[in-house]
Amino acid sequence: MKQILVPTDFSKNAYSALHYATQLFKNEKVTFHLVNSFEADVIAQTKGILTRKNEEIIERLTNESHDKCKQLMHKIILDTENKLHKFETIATFLDLQKIINTLIKSKVIDYVVMGTKGISGAKDVLFGSNTVRVIKKLKGAPLLMIPGEMEFVEIKRIGFATDFTRKIRPKEIAPLIQFAKSYNAVLRILFLGKQEIITEVQRENIHELKEMLYEIDYKLFEEEILSNKTDSLLQYVMFYDFNILAMIHYKHSFLEDLLRESLVKKMGLYSNRPYLVIPEVKS
Repeated sequence: MKQILVPTDFSKNAYSALHYATQLFKNEKVTFHLVNSFEADVIAQTKGILTRKNEEIIERLTNESHDKCKQLMHKIILDTENKLHKFETIATFLDLQKIINTLIKSKVIDYVVMGTKGISGAKDVLFGSNTVRVIKKLKGAPLLMIPGEMEFVEIKRIGFATDFTRKIRPKEIAPLIQFAKSYNAVLRILFLGKQEIITEVQRENIHELKEMLYEIDYKLFEEEILSNKTDSLLQYVMFYDFNILAMIHYKHSFLEDLLRESLVKKMGLYSNRPYLVIPEVKS
C-alpha cells in the first residue's frame, strides 16, 4: 500500500492537489496522510511566549485544526468514493518543513503532494513561499506540486530535465518509470547540453540511464542552450506538451537557480502542469 503525504492549509489550491492525487493513484491502494501545520497562527497569536493564556490559545488552535482536517477528510471521501483509499489526519503546530521530513521517515512516505500556492496564491508565481521552503529541505520522498485548481489529466507524456553532469540513481528515476508503466506514457528526456561538447562523464551517465529505462518508451531530446540552462528549460516548458515535468534536486543543480524569485515568476506564467521534484539519493 502506498503512503501519500498531503500538506494542507485548507485552501482551494490545497484541495485541488489532494483531489489530483486521489485521481493519479485511483487504481492503487493508498493511505493519504492529511497534515495541517498551524505554526504561523500560533506565532501570530502568542508572539512565541509561553503563558497560561497562550497555552489555551494553542489548545484552541489545535482543536480547530483537527476539526478542519476531519471536515476535509469527509469531503474528499464523498467526492471520490474510492474504496482503495484510506485517509488519516494530522494537526500540528510544528514547522511544516520539519514535520514533512519527520513524517516521511515515520510513515515511510512514497510521495508528498501539495499545491504550488497557498491561500495568498499570486497568479504570476510558480511556487509559493511554503512550497519553495519544502523543496529546499525535502529528504526521502519525491514532491509532486499541483498548480492552481487543476483537473486531473491522464499522464501520456512525462518531461524529465537534466544536464547529465551527475549519475542518476535507480531510486531517483524509479517514480518516472512507475508513472510511465502505469499510464503507458512516454518519458521525454530533455538533455540540457550539446552533443558536440559532451563530456565522457555525461556520455556514461546517459548510457546508464538508458539501461535503466529498458521497460518503458522514452525519447532523448537535446535542447539548444540559450543564455543558460534555466532559460533553455523555460523554452522547453513553453513549447513542449507534457503532463508532468520532473527534475532532480541536488546541491548546485539548475533547480536551485529556478528557485530564485525572478525565474520562479517567469515559470509562473507557464504553470499549468504538475512538477515533480525528486530529492537526491546519496550513494
